[in-house]
Amino acid sequence: MAPTRRKIRYNMVNRRMNRLLVRNGLIITMDPSRRIITDGAVAIEGSKIVAVDKASKLAAFGADKVIDAKGNVVVPGFVDTHHHHRESLARGMADDVSLPVLCERLYPFDAAISEQDMYLSAMLSCIEHIRLGTTCSLDPGGPHMDAVGQAIADSGLRGMISYFGADFFTKDIKESQDARAVPEYMARRSTEEVLAEEERLFRRGQARFSDDRVHE
Repeated sequence: MAPTRRKIRYNMVNRRMNRLLVRNGLIITMDPSRRIITDGAVAIEGSKIVAVDKASKLAAFGADKVIDAKGNVVVPGFVDTHHHHRESLARGMADDVSLPVLCERLYPFDAAISEQDMYLSAMLSCIEHIRLGTTCSLDPGGPHMDAVGQAIADSGLRGMISYFGADFFTKDIKESQDARAVPEYMARRSTEEVLAEEERLFRRGQARFSDDRVHE
């Protein structure tokens, strides 16, 4: 990674309160019994939810910080099942256009984006996820995916990322690629090459992220 990136990292994991109590909200648990708790509370210790119950039953929980959620709904974190972290820096470039036009505009962007740019774009995505209640995202691939994994890890979120690989393209995508310069990471490869690159990304992730929050 670019050495300058270390200067801008903001490790949100280390900024967490140790014990947090969210109380007086309408708790939608999404547990196996699908409980909905009125005047409920959620007790959090470190990065773990340790109790979910009526606020009255958790009144003795010694919290460093208390959030009064009266009049609000408290739900588990959302999961974004398809998110391209690189496109945070590409907003407005290809809104509401056909696939060929989208490719025409995004291919040069993908080819030019640096590892540092990718980290910043991914971190912007992570900040917006946190703001909107999304705690996990899945990225199907793009340039510099190791930088995406690092941004997710630094933000404190969870994520699953993949190397982009294809051994077959549909007719519309192939035609759009034939007419334009395709970024190196999107080049068509054999099935064996795609699987080998996916395994390399997975092994690197295993070595770099030990707390089971980021899966490459």
